[in-house]
Amino acid sequence: MSYFGVIEDIWEVDYGPFRVPIFKCKWPDSNSGVKIDQFGFTLVDLNNLGHKEEPFIMAIQVKQVFYVTDPSNNRWSVVLQGKSNNVSDEFGDTSDIMDTPSFSIRVAPSFNEDNDVDDVHAPRDDHQEGIWENETWDIPNTETMRKKILSIVAERWRAYKTTLTSKYVFRKKRGEFPGNENPTIDQETWDAFIESRMSEEFMKKRKKAQETQAKNETSVITSCGGYQLLKKKIMKEKAMKHQTSQDDIAVSDPSSPPMRHELWRFARIKKTGEFTTEAAKEIASKITQEVQTIGQALNTFLQWPRKLVKVLSGEDVVAPPNVMLIPSRNLSPIKRLWKLVADMEDNDQPKQIPWAPKVFGVPSKVPLYISQSDISEITHGHCMLNISILQLWILFIHKLSVDKGNDNIYGFLEPKSIQKNGNKAEEIQAYIQNWMFESNKNVYLAPYFYDAHWQLIVICPMENRSLCFCSMYKPPPTEFKQLLDKTMEGYHILKGSKSKKKMQWLFVKSHKQNGNYECGYYVMKAMHTIVNSQIVSGWTEIFIDRSSLPLEDINIIREQWATFFIETLAS
Repeated sequence: MSYFGVIEDIWEVDYGPFRVPIFKCKWPDSNSGVKIDQFGFTLVDLNNLGHKEEPFIMAIQVKQVFYVTDPSNNRWSVVLQGKSNNVSDEFGDTSDIMDTPSFSIRVAPSFNEDNDVDDVHAPRDDHQEGIWENETWDIPNTETMRKKILSIVAERWRAYKTTLTSKYVFRKKRGEFPGNENPTIDQETWDAFIESRMSEEFMKKRKKAQETQAKNETSVITSCGGYQLLKKKIMKEKAMKHQTSQDDIAVSDPSSPPMRHELWRFARIKKTGEFTTEAAKEIASKITQEVQTIGQALNTFLQWPRKLVKVLSGEDVVAPPNVMLIPSRNLSPIKRLWKLVADMEDNDQPKQIPWAPKVFGVPSKVPLYISQSDISEITHGHCMLNISILQLWILFIHKLSVDKGNDNIYGFLEPKSIQKNGNKAEEIQAYIQNWMFESNKNVYLAPYFYDAHWQLIVICPMENRSLCFCSMYKPPPTEFKQLLDKTMEGYHILKGSKSKKKMQWLFVKSHKQNGNYECGYYVMKAMHTIVNSQIVSGWTEIFIDRSSLPLEDINIIREQWATFFIETLAS
């Protein structure tokens, strides 16, 4: 889920050896202020604000976008992504050639003397429920982290200088003063920057870069995300093709990461399907032929040139490829998870968790993906939980119900399939009706995310009753409540029931959260209590404790999630 916003202010968190810039933003409501039109464009209502309790986000989590007023309805603005980086065309005449997003973190003193900046638009890909204020973090002040932060800042600063050089020194805005658009740049500093770019030393570097670029016969075309984003796009395309072409229920790995030669090839193909140059086309053809030739030689003997062979020992060594290293069982679950996160630094591929269709009643051809950032939410313990964390927890609770022998009582609704964003109302209604009719369970548990907050909706179709567990004592969204009412009417028609009574709603006031991020853990705790204690009635008499959830309970949930995740990977 992406969040769109406008930057109000830029802050810096000072950790002593290094500083981390964060943005204070205004966020349009993700439910009523963001939509996708019939042509696939994302539209944002910049006046319909939400998520006011959580205005902050780290600068490195942001991607820059632009808003253009919709000519057919000026209430809405069309979201435009930053344009792709074509290295040969865009940055061929500068020395600061970088494959990074155009968004910059201005940290140099000479260009950031105050915090008065133009409105910069940015979408966020994750969220923290609450303001980062009066909080204590356990952030290890290691040399590795310090170098990584400084490296990111240096990359963004270099990319920003490249943009200034390209636009205002050698390109279409040559001679213009960027301070008119960005008041953080004063005339004196800009004059000094121009002088440095027009110096003999820089012109020599520029000329050398141009000559080097001219010799490049296989220029790369990638978007701002570089090879990492290209890799994700290829994996997504593979998954979609597999989903439409296969009928098998169990699929082990439909979207394996692309190989290096595939990335090289795709990075040099235009949108028209043609290669950037004839040289690139010829090289790609040769690479494909070589890969096919080696692939045909599996289980046969190949004679390799001696210069390509390194003798390790006189003994036969057999090692399985791509072995997944699971941290030692002697460590606590959270420490094992920390170690797994550290190992994922070298391989930015999400972990894949298969799941059976009997859990959610939806096709399971594409597995559940758990990314490094998802795992970090559990290891840190003070973050708002992403939807994939709740999806995996449901798999754990389903296993618990099987072990308890009450899986004939409890069913589960897939969280992403009931969200307003990305789903039409009739699709949500059809999914819930069909799954309840097919599975015929007494109680259905449905974690629901709305307005940056998790709630647990419990549906008892046979009793024509629904319950809402909310750690902030908020009712469910009216629109979703009405949709469920309509869904249950259709369900009873499918079951042949003649009752025309409207579904009864109960609002359970159990544990109430004190902080700003814990709602996901409250939902997870309630689900575990319901299934583990086999609760099917007497809800308001059982859930009467209105105190906040003890930290020990939250830590137990984190450890249970970590243990289940690691054991599932190992199996």
